[in-house]
Amino acid sequence: MFTFILILLLFAIILLFHFSTRFKVFEWRVYENGNKYLHVNYKLMVLTVLAFIAILVQPYDLVRINAGAVGLKESLIGDKRGIGSVKLVSGFQIYNKFFERVYEIETDQKNVHYETLGVIVKGGFSCKIKPTFNYKVKPENADQLFIELRQTFKQGGLKAVETTWLETAILGGVNDVSNRFAVDSIFNHREAFEQQISLEVNKRVGKYFEVTQLRTNILPPESLQKSIEGKTKAIQEAEEFEYRAKRAVAENKEKVARAQGDYEAALLEAKTKEALSQPKMLELYRAETERVWAQKGVSPYGNNNTFISGKNDNGFMLNLRN
Repeated sequence: MFTFILILLLFAIILLFHFSTRFKVFEWRVYENGNKYLHVNYKLMVLTVLAFIAILVQPYDLVRINAGAVGLKESLIGDKRGIGSVKLVSGFQIYNKFFERVYEIETDQKNVHYETLGVIVKGGFSCKIKPTFNYKVKPENADQLFIELRQTFKQGGLKAVETTWLETAILGGVNDVSNRFAVDSIFNHREAFEQQISLEVNKRVGKYFEVTQLRTNILPPESLQKSIEGKTKAIQEAEEFEYRAKRAVAENKEKVARAQGDYEAALLEAKTKEALSQPKMLELYRAETERVWAQKGVSPYGNNNTFISGKNDNGFMLNLRN
């Protein structure tokens, strides 16, 4: 791109020189005999060709650092004990292709999914994990990242760093933290487990990267999974048995309450019959019956009876027949 711009600039200069001075590149002139001929300014032509060749082989180029990325300009001369210096740049950059290189490192969030791997947890159990996480480069330390991982970066850019150095650090952190947790503790306190992994990972790569949303997606070993399923089934059966026991107790209480009620009702009925069977109660009941019969004019002896009362409540009944 830079070469193309220089070529356009060269032709613009030639045209300007041609039309604004008396030294024309091409010019029609007239001999003394009146004939015309084309005069060529060979000096200017040679200079133009040489300038064109110089532009083609010139070592400079122009690049633009995109938004969401940081630029690195590397010096190939080796001014730091034989190691080329690296500095952060941005925007448009003109550099010498013979002695400099310009790289671009993206600083936006990237998502990574690793394939299923095995880790050993405390106690010697093997678990399967499939880590996922987001990461981004810290722009202020991008030059230090490049200096430390120069060869890796030159081979494949940031992707090469992600699949080598970063992957080793991530999996190393996961393995080390896993060795501190017992297998049942991992699944009972998964949030704390993954938080410890995130802290360990950022401790290892935090100088150059910021790792977030790390999830191990860990699975229990097959033997533990069967044990967990058996334990869950036992708990469910125990809960069901407890429910049945409570239900049986409730039903028994209901039966006892019903029997108690029946007993108390029978007892009350017996007491009532016993009370009514007393002589005084029978005499009172007989007198009340006779009174009612007298009011209605009926008696065991027939209708139209007359009840006559005397002294000392000694009365007698007259049967008046028609």
